[in-house]
Amino acid sequence: MARTVSLQTRIVYGFGSVAIAAKDHGFSYFLLMFYSQVLGLSPAAAGLALFLSLCVDAVTDPIVGYCSDNLHTRWGRRHPLMYAALVPFVVGYYFLWHPPAGLSQTGLFFYLLILAAVVRTVFTLFRIPSDAMAPELTNDYDERTSLAGFRSFFGSVCGVTLAFLVYKVFLIDTPEHPDGILNPEGWGHYGTAGSILIALGILISSVGTHRQIPYLRSPPPKAPFSYQKTAAYLAQTLKNPSFIALFASALLFAVATGVSMALNIYFSRYYWALSQDQLWYFSPVNLCAAALAVYLARRLTVDNSKQTIAIRLWVFAALFLPVPVILRLLGWFPPSGSDPLLYLLLVHSFIEICVIVIANILIASMMADLVEDSEKVTGRRSEGLYFSALSFSAKATTGLGIVLAGTILQLVDFPVGAAFGEVPEGTMESFGVIAVGAMVGFYLLATLALGFYRITRAGHWQNLAIIAAGKDGILITPP
Repeated sequence: MARTVSLQTRIVYGFGSVAIAAKDHGFSYFLLMFYSQVLGLSPAAAGLALFLSLCVDAVTDPIVGYCSDNLHTRWGRRHPLMYAALVPFVVGYYFLWHPPAGLSQTGLFFYLLILAAVVRTVFTLFRIPSDAMAPELTNDYDERTSLAGFRSFFGSVCGVTLAFLVYKVFLIDTPEHPDGILNPEGWGHYGTAGSILIALGILISSVGTHRQIPYLRSPPPKAPFSYQKTAAYLAQTLKNPSFIALFASALLFAVATGVSMALNIYFSRYYWALSQDQLWYFSPVNLCAAALAVYLARRLTVDNSKQTIAIRLWVFAALFLPVPVILRLLGWFPPSGSDPLLYLLLVHSFIEICVIVIANILIASMMADLVEDSEKVTGRRSEGLYFSALSFSAKATTGLGIVLAGTILQLVDFPVGAAFGEVPEGTMESFGVIAVGAMVGFYLLATLALGFYRITRAGHWQNLAIIAAGKDGILITPP
């Protein structure tokens, strides 16, 4: 029989995404901007530092995933790692936005590299065990989409909160800083606010789900560590064809999203010439889009598989994303900085964010369904290992995506430290074409990869039935 969870559990579990969103908001949207335009580090060097810090995750993510699946403690196998992330995560993130004064280009590069690597590593200690709880909390095909929806909604609320603080509180234009975006003190306040939200997200989610520990799956029996057996287990688990397809698709989608997020502020302030006050309107509009996406995600999959809906959404995203840039190049768009332009961009952003959020919800839900598909073959639960792959693909948003964004800025010779209105028109045209072209290409590749995912609604219930029959002869039937 399918296990469901209470509304209270959905809320506290979902609130954990506040910590994830606070970190991702800084890394995805502003970190490249802060270190290049404000602190003066070249965009290519900043992108390289963030990419190299991502390489650390290639090692730490599967290690944390494996440990989270096999940890034996009286608090289960997830929560000890989540609690352990709290202090180093908060402290590391705080100092990332408060670098020492007077650092050279080399000093800034290594400061960013080391702090970003530390934050990514301790972030992994929270995110992977937290994400891995989803398939343990419920085995229902649709309920998992609902859980992912709650995560997405709270993450969106966090993003809007931080955007409000950026555009309306910390980085407003002043006589000392006519372009508030270039105010380093304001960015320090932003980092402090993000650190507080990270602490709240970890504490509320971890403590709130603590009483679920008795109902979560137990780790496999303790056994002496064997490198050969562990390597064989990892290979058997990760060679699942649907996993390979979903991981590749999620990684490519994350790169496209990462480029979009990292260059968002460049498009808004330089390409479209929007003011600080105009930029604020995107936050409530995007929150409404995220709320609608949470509502639609589960309902769109009632009569269709998650894979089918995700493929349709990504094809639409690839076709819809470049529309404003194409219209501008054709001279069919309102003047830069005008109110009519703002209204059209708000509509475009609403639709784009809605599509992206639904896609992310479906990716998380499909990853949860892989757990039983693998257990049917291996006889072991591998939530942590699978969600470590999802965590790594999500971090590609701020790794591979940002290094590509930095390369694009370097390629078009985007001026470092440029204020509002100081970028040549020819540079902006090249920037728009290359950036949007790269994003569209990655969306299409993500769609192609997802076509090889094979788990349907019927297949999921069949997996549960096979697993249950092998354990105790009791078949699980769909509700």
